[in-house]
Amino acid sequence: MSESAKHDVDEAFRAIADFERLSTPEAVIGRLSEYLGRYGFTSFLVTGLPVQRERLEPYILLNNWPDGWYERYTEAGHYRHDPCVRQCFGTIEPFVWSDLPPEMTQGREASRVMEEAKRFGLVDGLCVPLHDVYGFQAVVTMAGQHIELPPSARRMVHLSSLYAYGAADRIGRSQSYHKGQNRLTEREAEVLTWTAIGKTAWAVGEILGIAEFTVKDHLKSVKLKLGTSNNVHSVAEALRRHEIRL
Repeated sequence: MSESAKHDVDEAFRAIADFERLSTPEAVIGRLSEYLGRYGFTSFLVTGLPVQRERLEPYILLNNWPDGWYERYTEAGHYRHDPCVRQCFGTIEPFVWSDLPPEMTQGREASRVMEEAKRFGLVDGLCVPLHDVYGFQAVVTMAGQHIELPPSARRMVHLSSLYAYGAADRIGRSQSYHKGQNRLTEREAEVLTWTAIGKTAWAVGEILGIAEFTVKDHLKSVKLKLGTSNNVHSVAEALRRHEIRL
């Protein structure tokens, strides 16, 4: 192993050790920024990936994108056309933006996403697709203007990204747990669990011995507490927060 490759390994394991002990999102962002900066990455996002009709914002765990780009990306609905997102749903292997298949980047909307990213200094990047403990798609995506990422470093960035995501998810779940006013009641969790396995509001009411309109009221309350937009989104967020189990 070359001296450079050994240094990459040492730095990755130091970062991993730190991720395992850090307890706030700000601390993880700071440590991940320091680590990724070694390779020219200036921005990153750690997030779950919803289906395309959903908004991205509720799924974000760590946001270190440039403010202007985050606002533009979310307001313009770029998530629905981002070729990196499409590629994440089709592979479990890390990939650099410049290696995206041409057919994914040549469409009008897709090319606009990539061109606008460059205006904010995001010229090339690396995406590390992964799945959370419930099998939902997620990603650690990072970018910068001038990236220097030899093969040995790419493997270590891949490994470190897994631990960074784990730290972000652990901290997010812990914070959600301590926000007692936002936790689901036992009845709300029951209603959502039956809904998650495909039962209609009427059927859930029959199972639990409550009226159909009461079931719908519980589902509305769930959405308010979780900050979600529909039942599918509520189920995903409740699973992520360990408030229901299937």
